[in-house]
Formats: sequence, C-alpha cells, structure tokens
Amino acid sequence: MLHQWRCMVVFLLVVHIVGIAAVPGPFLMWTGYNSLTAWSAVMRIDGVGDTIYDTMLQGDVRANILLSNFFSVKAGIAYDYSEGLVFWTDPLHKVVYKASFNNGAVDPVYSEISNSVEGIAVDWINNKLYWTDSSYNWIMVSDYSGDNVHTVVHTGLDRPRGIAVHPIQGQLYWCDLGDIAKIEKSNLNGDERETIVSESENVEFVSRPNGLTIDYDENRLYWVDSGLKKIMSVDIDSSFYTVREIFEEETFIFPFDITLDQNFFFVGDQNTGRIWAIDRTDTESNSFATFGTVNPIGMTYYSEWRQEKPQTESNCTINNGGCDQLCVGDPGGHVCLCKHGFMLASDESSCNVDNHHVPGHQVLLSTEDSVCRIPVDFVHVTQPVNEVCFIHGIQATAIDYNYHQDMLYVYDNTTKAIRRTSLREGEQFEDILTNMSSVHGLAIDWLANNIYWTDSGDQSIYISKLNGLYKTRLITANIDQPRGIAVHPDQKLLFWADVGSTPSIQKSSLSGRQRESLVSGEGLYPTAISIDIINNRLYWADSYANKIEFITFDATQRGVISTTSSTILGMSIFQDHLYWAEDLMVTDFDHVTGDITGTTEVSGRPIGVLAFDKAKQVLTPGPCDIQNGGCDELCIPTTAGAECLCSDPKSQTCTPVARCPIHFFSGSMTDSCINTPGYTCRFDCNEYFVPTTVSSLLCQQNGEWDIDTDSLCKLDISLELFLLVGDTQSDSGQIFHINALSPTLEYVPLPLIGVRNPIAIDFDYVTNKVYWSDALLKTINRASLDGSNMEIVVSVELEVPDGIALDTVNRRLYWTDTGTDRIERINLDGTDREVLVIGNLDQPRAIIVDNDEGFIYWSDWGLVPKIEQANTDGSGRRTLVSSDLGWPNGLTHDKTDHKLFWCDASLDTIEYYDLVGRTRQRLITLEGADAHPFSLTVVGEFIYWTQWDKTQLQRADKSTGSNVVSVGHQIFERPNDIGVFSSSFSTTTVASTTKQRTNTPPPIMTTVAEEVETTETTRTALFSGHETLLQTTGESSTSFDNTVLTTTDSTTKTDDSSYAKVSGTEAVIGGGAGGGVVVIVIVIVCVAVLCKRRKATRHPAKNDEMYCDIQDPIVPTSPCKTVYDPKVGNVQFVYPADSNYNTDEFAPSAPPAPVPQPIPDDYTTIDNIYDNNYEMPVTDNPTYMSLRRE
Repeated sequence: MLHQWRCMVVFLLVVHIVGIAAVPGPFLMWTGYNSLTAWSAVMRIDGVGDTIYDTMLQGDVRANILLSNFFSVKAGIAYDYSEGLVFWTDPLHKVVYKASFNNGAVDPVYSEISNSVEGIAVDWINNKLYWTDSSYNWIMVSDYSGDNVHTVVHTGLDRPRGIAVHPIQGQLYWCDLGDIAKIEKSNLNGDERETIVSESENVEFVSRPNGLTIDYDENRLYWVDSGLKKIMSVDIDSSFYTVREIFEEETFIFPFDITLDQNFFFVGDQNTGRIWAIDRTDTESNSFATFGTVNPIGMTYYSEWRQEKPQTESNCTINNGGCDQLCVGDPGGHVCLCKHGFMLASDESSCNVDNHHVPGHQVLLSTEDSVCRIPVDFVHVTQPVNEVCFIHGIQATAIDYNYHQDMLYVYDNTTKAIRRTSLREGEQFEDILTNMSSVHGLAIDWLANNIYWTDSGDQSIYISKLNGLYKTRLITANIDQPRGIAVHPDQKLLFWADVGSTPSIQKSSLSGRQRESLVSGEGLYPTAISIDIINNRLYWADSYANKIEFITFDATQRGVISTTSSTILGMSIFQDHLYWAEDLMVTDFDHVTGDITGTTEVSGRPIGVLAFDKAKQVLTPGPCDIQNGGCDELCIPTTAGAECLCSDPKSQTCTPVARCPIHFFSGSMTDSCINTPGYTCRFDCNEYFVPTTVSSLLCQQNGEWDIDTDSLCKLDISLELFLLVGDTQSDSGQIFHINALSPTLEYVPLPLIGVRNPIAIDFDYVTNKVYWSDALLKTINRASLDGSNMEIVVSVELEVPDGIALDTVNRRLYWTDTGTDRIERINLDGTDREVLVIGNLDQPRAIIVDNDEGFIYWSDWGLVPKIEQANTDGSGRRTLVSSDLGWPNGLTHDKTDHKLFWCDASLDTIEYYDLVGRTRQRLITLEGADAHPFSLTVVGEFIYWTQWDKTQLQRADKSTGSNVVSVGHQIFERPNDIGVFSSSFSTTTVASTTKQRTNTPPPIMTTVAEEVETTETTRTALFSGHETLLQTTGESSTSFDNTVLTTTDSTTKTDDSSYAKVSGTEAVIGGGAGGGVVVIVIVIVCVAVLCKRRKATRHPAKNDEMYCDIQDPIVPTSPCKTVYDPKVGNVQFVYPADSNYNTDEFAPSAPPAPVPQPIPDDYTTIDNIYDNNYEMPVTDNPTYMSLRRE
C-alpha cells in the first residue's frame, strides 16, 4: 500500500430506546440532523436559560437525545405541556409525528405533507396543531389525532416557514420568505388576515425570516432573519406595529429557528451547527455550543411557563364547541371548521359532504370523452391515486375556469361549442358560443370577465364576455396556427403559441397591441403553454424537440427543464409545481428545486391539463371595474387604461376607444397626460437618459403616438472611447459604462433587465450592442447599450460560459465553457455553431480573438494551468505558457506592443508574453492576501484591471508596472470582466473573464430534506452489515431514548476560525423514570484509517496545504480526510473510492477554485462544495483536490 497505517479508531455507537415518564422541564428542546448519515434526533438541554448559558460559558453543556433514528429528518418541533406531547415534522417521510412523554409511544398524525413542511405550532388551549407547507404554499390545522385536517390559509403565500400560535388572543402568526418576504397574522381559522411587516415597505426589518416565537407575557413577536443576520421584534398588542432590532450577529449564516424563556433567547444556526443563548436584557452577553456534526433545525423551550392555561376552560374542550369536526379558537371565542371533502352548513357547526366537483386543490384532466380530477399533492398521498371523472360525454380540447363564478369553461370538440357549467353536482352545461371552427386554447381574464380563445380554423384570436356576448376578432395579422393561450390579468398581458409556418410564442397587451415575439426559430413546435404568474415565467412543451422549456416574460432568461418521450397537449402551474400529461401519465415537476417529484398513471389519455388553484385568481382593482370602464361593450384593461372594443360586426351604438401607451422603454408620459385620441402629452425620460426632442406627442385614433417612442430618449453616454465592466452584486448583476476620456471616469449603469452574474463582456461596434455571459443563468446574451433589443444568443448545451470573444469582422462569437471543457463558436445570426477545441482542456477560461493574425488565445486554469493559441478554426493549437501559473484569469492583447497580458488570481500577479520575442515577463505583484485580480485591458500607456477586493478600477503603467493606483468611482461589489471599446472601431481585441470559486450558484432557499432524499441509497453501502439495526426509516417503531451528548465546542462569542472541533460522545446507558422496555444495541466498529502525515502546526504560509481529520461522533465510519483553507474556512472532502460516501457539510461559503494534485487511485473526491443546502456528487476523477492558501 502507498500509505502507512497511521491510526486506529474505535467508535462506540449506542442506540438507547426507552420509555420515560413525563418530564416536568424546563429544558431547551430542538431537532438535530446529521447530513453525513441522515441521522436525526430530538434533543434537549435541561435547565432554565441562566443555567444553560452558564454551562456554555464553562464548556460543559450536556444534551440528552430524547429520540433518534437514521434516514429521517426531524424539522419543525412543538409541544403540549399539559398533555405531555411532542410534535415534529419529518419532510423526508412527509409525515407529522407525535410522541408521548407519558408512555413513549410515537405515532403519525398526518401523512400527506410535502417535503417542505418545516414550521409547526401548537394551540395548547384548544388542542390543535398548525403547520406551514412551502411547497404547496398553504397552512393547515389539525386535531391531535390527525382525523380532521383543514386548510386555513391557501392564498397569497409564497414560501411560508416559521409559525406561531397565540391561543389566548386567537391569533396565528407566520413568516413568508418568498420573493417579497413578510410577517403575517390571521385569526386561527385564517380569517382577518393582515401583514405586519413586509420587505416591499421595510427592507431594513425583514429579508429572509425563518423562525418566530411569541413572548405571551409581553405580547411581543420575535423572529430570526438570516438575510439581516438579526433577531427582530414587534409589539403585537398594539394597532400600530413598531419593529425593533434586538440582536445582530455577523456570524449567523442560516439561523433557522428561535425560542425563549424569561431571560434568554435561544437560536439555532443550521449551517454552523451553533446553538446560541442570548441574554434578553443584555444581548452582548451571549454564548453558543455545538454538538459535533449535528445541526439544529427546529427549536422550542419546554416549560409550563410557556403554556399557561386560562382559568376558564376553552369552548373547544367542552363538547368540541358543538362542532361536528374541528373547533378552533377565535378572538370572539371559537369557530367550527370542516375537514377536506366536507363543507360547513348554514348552522356554522355541522359539516355536510361537499358536492363540489373539485373539492380543494385538484389537477383537472380532460380526456377524449370526460373531465377527471386527481389531487395536486398526489405525489405525497399515501393511498393509491385514482382519477375521479365527474363530467362525461365531452371532448374538451381546451379548458379553463373562473373561481369566483365557480364555473368551468371548455371547448367541446364534439359539439364545436364553447360551453360552461357550475362545478356543483347536478348542474348542466350551457353553450355560450357555437359554430366554432377549431379551438385549441382558451383563457379566462377573471378581472375583466372576458374570455380569449385561439381558432386555427380561421387563423385568429378571439375575445368575448364570459357569457359569450360581443364576440370579436382580436388578432388576425401574422398568425397561422394558434394553439395554447394564457392570460395574466394583473400584468395585463396575453400570451399564445403558434405552430404554423413560422412557429413562435408571442405576447401582447390584452387588447392585442404592443405585440412582440418571445420565442421563434427553426425546430420550434409549442403544443402547450402555461404561465407562472408569481415568478413571471412562461413554460411550453415542444413536441419536435421533445422537451419542456421556460422563458421569462422579459425574455432575459430561458432554459430547458425536462425532456419528454411523447407529445404533450396540456400543462398547468399550481404554486411551485408544474404538471404535464403525456400518454397515460401525469408528471409533477417542482420548478423551484428543478426536480421531478413524481408521476402517476391515469386510465384515459389526457388532452388537456388544468390546475384548479383558487389562490391564482386574486381580485385586484382595475380600469374596467367601474361602469365597465366607460365602454359600450368590451372593456379591455391595459397599462394605459381601459380600452373599448366593439363586437364583430360592429354595432352602431358602440364606440371603440384606443389608448396610447403611458409607459415606453426609456421613459413615460407625464402624470397630467390624457392618452386618448386627439390629445397631446409631454414625456419624461428615465434616469441616465436624456430627451432627443422637446416636442409634445399627439395620440392618434389607432392608439399610437405620432412620434416613435423608441426615439424620444437616449442613454446619456459617450461612445468615443469607453470601458465596460461587469459586476456581480448581492442580489443582481450590473454592467457599467465608464467614459475612458473623462478625467474622473464617469459611469452609467446600463439599464439591462435580468442580469444576474455577468462574467465575460464584449462589444460589437457594428451594431453598438453589448454581449455578455451570465454564469448563473447559463446564457450568452446581447442588447443595445440602452437595454433595448435584448436577446439570448446561446442557452442550449451551455454550462459555465466563462469567456466570450467577438470576431466583429467575420460576425462570429467565440466562447469557453468550463462545464463542457470546450471552445465553441457560432455566427452572430445564430447559425453554424461548431466545437473548435475539445480534448486536453480542463478549465478553459478567458478567450480573445486576433482578427489581424487569425488567432485565438485562451487561458486554462485546470489541473495543468496554461495559456494556449490556435487558429480561428481551432487548428494549429500550441501552448505558449505552461509553467508557474495558478489561476490565469483575464487575457488582453496589446496589438501595439504585440504583448499578451494576463492576471493570475492565485499568484496575485500580472504578467505578459511577448508574441514576437517569445519571452515572458512578470509586470506586477499585487499586495494583499485577497487581491484576486479578475480581468484586465490596455488603454494607451496604461493597463487597467479589476480586483475582487477593490471597489474601484486599478491602473498602472503598462510598460513598467509602476504607479499602481485605484481610479474612478467606488461602485463595484465584485468586479468581473473589463474591456475598452469604441463605437467607430475596435481599439483592441479584449475579452477576459473568470470562473467563480465554485460552479454552484448561491442557494435559493432549500428545504432541509432535499439533500436527504437523494442520499438514502448511498448510505446502504456505508451501513451494509447493519441492516437489522438501521432498517427503520419511519418513526412509528421508535420510542424516546435518553442518550447524552457533550458539546464539541462551547465558548463565548469569538471570531472562531476553526471549522470542526471534535470530542468524544458520552453515552449514558440506563435511566429513565418510566419503566419502559430498554433495548441497548452496542455496535463497536473498528476502522482502519489512512491518514496522511500532517504538517507541523504553524500559521500556514502561502501555498501551504492544510489537512485535518474529522471524526464524526455519530457515524460508525472512518474519519474523513479534508483539506482546509483556514483563511476562508473552506474545505474539500476525500474518501476511499469504494465508500460511496456523500456530504455537503463544513462549507460555510463558496471555496476558492481548487488546485488539483495527483493521489493514488483508491481515492476519489467530492468537489465544488458550496454550503449545506446543496448535495454534491462524488466524482469519478481519481484526483486529490487540495486547497492552497492564497
């Protein structure tokens, strides 16, 4: 063997299962999870806050494991003190559980939740349980048995997480961390809903709220916010909500939950594993403890003080409040609710069977002869899913509904009519439009009460009122074979697909004007479309390409989400889920996580799919609300106001009214503008734009201004000589235009929509368009400098576009892709894409084109860093530089001096290669340990570059490297590519780019169970030989145990640079007051570990490799080999190749790009570690990925 046997580890695993008597408390109780093993536990620390805090200071915190098992995730946790019950959610098994302190029994309460149920709360006065579901975006209530479950909040939620109940006041509180984060409240039955604080109004108060808790004595609500890294509070005993900042902790990474006692707050940070105790009166007095690799999730303080009961008994505890099923508290006493499938009778206490065809949220399927339904959560339903067909004898090729009318609208291909019916049993169809031709799509505008449909027989899009009156053609020009159609009433947009001679997906105003193409081109055949009105995305199924794609409404993002095996005729959105049907199968796709969550078979072949979502059809005020908008017949709401249309043929009593647009690309009309025909208006330009005329505009009869609005304003920039710089900012990306002739380098941010992470930049002086690659969106884009004419140039088969370069003479685009390890090019018109260089590429990064000499140059920062050259067709490849390189980032070509400059982000240097003399020279060695030069360009006698640790541009003499200085404005957060350009000629061929320190994008909030679902199979090999011990994957066969864990770290608040502190796990066998059955399983695993000799302990010098062996106190396996950069706190993990092991722990932030070193073949690596929200795959490449200190 190549390695010496350096150490032997003996690990003792104790699984202690015991029934215990009721525990009086008080104690801190939380759910802990170890992602290395999918081991989860309910744990506790005894004592009041003062005691817990003191033990943390002394480093002697002991945690009792109340309940534990493998292959589970215990997330949210709550309790009922007087009943001796503990409740928790398990998003892995999709079950809400309860356990009794009295007899140790563990039972499921409800087994049809999603994998995103992380918040749970108990109403201990009325004995009810509440939980949030951020996958289906609803809040549920249940009795303790789980027999009666009701959805109390089901509209206007985005990603609800933390939840708290105030039973005495009859109030429910929750946090929502969706696109607009907020804290809300309602009565316990969901009525009288109110927003307490919203990110849209108070960004300083709420950003990413996770957990919340209530002090019932003070009537104050507290929440912990991972975006603000703070504890915030609001007085809920007042009609005016005053928010206070309580505590800020910069080392918070993912604080997940919060609880309290009389004197202390307790916060669990899921990422760092820290449990904090914070003095409520003096928050500077705080401490934390960690428990190995067991990270806290849910947290609560178990105490009689926290759940005092009123002197008078609750109405719901006396004969269930007279309710048939559910009795819940209310500020006025109590109210009755009914479980799913029942509806409340007029006496407001009895529950009758609901005769509605679509009870709750359902997916409707139209087949050749019927309309059927299945539940939207069919993936999580424990019983077999069978579709229920409630309408027969109809072939509905198009289907939609109006929730507020309780009406289903269909096009019946057998009768050639658009028909509607109430969704109650016994109701009959009503024909509203007959003698139709060939309708393939219809859509309801529930705000204006209009219906739209496509008719491929006469090549038109029609509109009428919902009762069929005032039918008229809306769009007839340039339309061939329209299919699917969708309406966004709130944004007043209309979308449709055309599969004719020129296939496309288009959008317009609801009046059919301001029309533009979203998607077009060869090979497109969109058979079905659906829109996500929350995230402003359109999805379509392409039957030619057999795939499902999406594009944002502004066309700035596009991507493929799945491939299909057959033609899809129907698809629909419900909350975070996209459903589609092919053959005899319905698929559920989670468009937030990007995963197919499941499928179900159906008996009839669906030809239409519709998700019945009452939350989607929110009523908002519009221009047609009052007196039909002043219209005689059809009122069309637009962003310019109400437009009036007349039926075809036009009635003599009807007057059509068109409105000229109020808003245009670079400005808008003044507030005093009357935008109807015959009136004139003045306009204002947006920021950074200046007017091109002082004229007023006349609104014409056709609803268009007499002057082209695209020409009214222009971007206030000079194109004589300028720099373009890409910048990755905290929540978006920005490309800056910098006037290179300005002494102070004045700047203008380009008004580009949807830019996220602009890595590489180039400019086409022929069309005056900027090109950029977006590493987060995985696209290469272009647009005019004023933000107009934005297009996606390349998005297919593109993984990590790190470098781009334009050949403006031959009209070609070149790029590097570090994901596919290729260099490719394509004509600027989108034709003739070809791979130029493949093979012997590891991490190609920057690329530039020399049109004069016919060469391309690129850098490669992979296993063997190098800078190479080839002909523009990829032939004649040769290596220019291959020694003394780390991370060669940016490249630029100084044609005047025939030099090729590059910057190295690992060595922190700027060098050049003389293309004539074939010599190399180091020009600048940068100061500072975190310089990270990113990109560079030459302007005259100077070299300019971007540097990650600087908010300004850097400049030096290009010949000597002297006079290094920061120049320009402090505008950057993390500056990327830089290039110098002119609109009249190309001053130099500049293209430089970088790859981020990780290919993984920053996480969108993920659930604690997502990583576990995909790792369960990998544990099989790890625990083979122990199947009899670990076969239980559910909770029902497990009881409370009482194992004690000591802390692995306990300290006062400090700037802790270490990433893992290991100590033994103390197992206490026996005990427990309950007299239950004790089963003790002792597994002694002797593991021989291959340990590489560590370097002597000292402060790491530059390029030192740092190693640390971590022993997991929970996992009976060999210690993992890690490579650790103590400066940034990042690690890489290395395991024996046959361990089939997977982890994503110990990475609080994105690691720098690794410098690989060869290792023996019996090792494999896990690389690209980002944080514990992402599962990282084991690679097949037998290399040892070490991190070197910069």
